[in-house]
Amino acid sequence: MSVTGKSQSTLFNYSRCLARMAQHFNMSPLLLDEEQILDYLHYLKTQKKTPSDSFRFGDPI
Repeated sequence: MSVTGKSQSTLFNYSRCLARMAQHFNMSPLLLDEEQILDYLHYLKTQKKTPSDSFRFGDPI
């Protein structure tokens, strides 16, 4: 995979986070919808005490 301006480490971390989200819902990441993604981010923020500044919403990568 090639994404301009992203290091291998960043791409690995993105992939790892996507895999965790898919495991949380026990389904393929390709089948996740927007509501599930937002629910998972809410779960991380409230249950895992993830700092608010870890989430940046806006234009896609």
